[in-house]
Amino acid sequence: PAKPVWSLFEELEDFGKAAADPALLPVGYNGDSADVYSIPLRHTYCWMIWGGKRTGKTNLMKVCIQSALKKDCRIGILDSPEGLYSAYAEEEKVSYAADEESVFNFFAGMTPVFKERNQLKRRMASEDMEEDEIFARMAQETPWFIFIADMAWFAPFIYNAERKMSGFMENILSKGELHNIYFISEIDPDNTSPASGYGLYESFIGYKTGVHMGGHAGDNPSLSFEYLSYTEQMKAGKAGTGQLPDSEDENAARKLVVPLARR
Repeated sequence: PAKPVWSLFEELEDFGKAAADPALLPVGYNGDSADVYSIPLRHTYCWMIWGGKRTGKTNLMKVCIQSALKKDCRIGILDSPEGLYSAYAEEEKVSYAADEESVFNFFAGMTPVFKERNQLKRRMASEDMEEDEIFARMAQETPWFIFIADMAWFAPFIYNAERKMSGFMENILSKGELHNIYFISEIDPDNTSPASGYGLYESFIGYKTGVHMGGHAGDNPSLSFEYLSYTEQMKAGKAGTGQLPDSEDENAARKLVVPLARR
């Protein structure tokens, strides 16, 4: 659609199918084919939305949250003082945290979940189970989608908190995929200095998964776009469209068009 909006997007048959699939989180349209594009959860743990002001970064976070709300799952929202995602705080599936005490309590509650699943994953790996089999077994557990507002705020916030959380965060972010737990965050590529150097941030972007919103994709410090020529990589982009990184799958989507999140 010329002006994609959430109300039409969520009515699509393919959206419904993707929302019901434990391996997919539908977040927009494939810019080339206009099919529904979904984050491939089987290969996702930490998914970063890169974008400056007015690129549609915050709107995409909202679409991701609204899409997760359509799934049978639990959702954590760790919001910055601006409270950009406070509209979702009262949703039944959501645990909303926006200060040190509530963020600490959220992770205290998540600790046993992580522990249990990590033990299960290790046990299956020791039995030489294929990753696809591990994913299928983990899909029986309740999925968790954890949304972190502005990583440039979150990383220093965690390390400067009076309550000790940085060790736990570094530990869980290093554990990787196949826990049926997913982290989605956002950052302005021109404002990474408050976060860079912190283990939590470096670990998060080390997964090299996510999307680059609003053009100049070649400047991205984490995602690679080798399928684009240098000129294409340096082009300005339209708000609400994102560039998806290189993928081993030759048929993978490359451009993401995000609907307006207004419900």
